Amino acid sequence: MLTITNTLGAAQVWNVAKGEQVVRLGGVRGAVVVQGQINADGTQLLARTQSGGLLPWSAEHGELTIKDSDPGWILCAALSPDGKRIALGKESGWAGVVDAVTGERVASVTGHSLRVNSIAFSPDGKRILTASDDRTAEIWDVDRDALVATLAGHSDGLSSVAFSSDGQDVLTMGSDASARVWEAPRDDLLNSQEASTKEIGVVTFSPDGRLLLSAGYEAIARVWDASSRRLVLVAEVKGLDPPIAAAAFSDDQGSVITGGFDGTVRISNARTGKEMANRSEHTGAIRSLGTGEARVISAGADWAVRTWDTTSPAPPAVFNIPGERREVIALSRDGRLVAAPD
Repeated sequence: MLTITNTLGAAQVWNVAKGEQVVRLGGVRGAVVVQGQINADGTQLLARTQSGGLLPWSAEHGELTIKDSDPGWILCAALSPDGKRIALGKESGWAGVVDAVTGERVASVTGHSLRVNSIAFSPDGKRILTASDDRTAEIWDVDRDALVATLAGHSDGLSSVAFSSDGQDVLTMGSDASARVWEAPRDDLLNSQEASTKEIGVVTFSPDGRLLLSAGYEAIARVWDASSRRLVLVAEVKGLDPPIAAAAFSDDQGSVITGGFDGTVRISNARTGKEMANRSEHTGAIRSLGTGEARVISAGADWAVRTWDTTSPAPPAVFNIPGERREVIALSRDGRLVAAPD
C-alpha cells in the first residue's frame, strides 16, 4: 500500500504494508504539498503544492522538473495512461501537456478564459479534457495541438470531467449540481441530469466504466448507470455526513465505499444503496479510500491509514506516518502506497 504525505515543500511516499519509505520528493521552502496522485502500479506520482507547483516522480527516472514558461499556479494535473505525459491545468485558464521524462512542453491549450479546475486524458492518451470556471469543457487533440470540441451548457463553473472507459463519451459535472454526458469528439449533448441538490465534489467510475458514483456537499451519494450513454439513477446511499471527500467502488463493483466528514467509512450495496457495514475508528474526516482483495483502506485527517479486512470483525490495522503528524494527500487505488507531507 502506498501513501503520500506532505510537509513544507516536500512529500514522502510510503509502502503501508512494509512500513518503508519509498521516496522523498521536493524540499521547496514555503511550498506546502496539498494534493497528490499515484498511478495504478505505484511507479509514478504527482504531488501538487499549495503555491501552485508540481513535484512529479517516477521509479524509473526519479524526480522531474517541469520546464514550463507559462505563468500561473497549477490547479490540476493528470498522468497519461501510458505514463509518458503529464497534463496540467492552471489558474490563468491555460492548460497543456508536458513530457513525463524531459519535462518539455508537448502541447498548449489556451481556449479557457478562467481557471482550469479539472483535467483528464482519454483512455488512448491522444486527447485531453479540461473543465473551467468559464462554464465550459474542452476536448483537445494532443498530437495536433488542436481544439476538437467546446462543451457549453452548464449554468456555473465546471468542477470535474472524465472520459468513458471506451473514450467515446465524456462526463462533465458542475457547481450547478448537474451532470452531463456528451458524445466525443463531437459536442453533442446526450444526457443531462440534476445529480445533486448541492455542489458535487467527488466523481468516480467503476473499474469497467459502466457505473458512476457521485457525492459531495449533500448527505447522499448516488450510483448511476452510464453504460447506455445516458445517466440512469441506480441507487442512493443516504445518511452520510457531508462533505463527502472520498468515494470508491469495490473491485467487484457490487458495493460502494464512502468516507464522511465524521470519520466513518461505510460500505453500501451499489444496486440498492443499503448499508452493509461501517467502521468509525478515524477521529478526523476521511480524505482518501483504496480497495482490493476484500480490503478497504482509508486515510483520514487524523494522520492515520487504516486497513480493514471486510471478512473479519477485527479492528482495522493502523499505519501512522513516522515523525510529525502528517495528513495523507494521496492513496493508490489498491491501498499499497500512500503519500504525505515530509
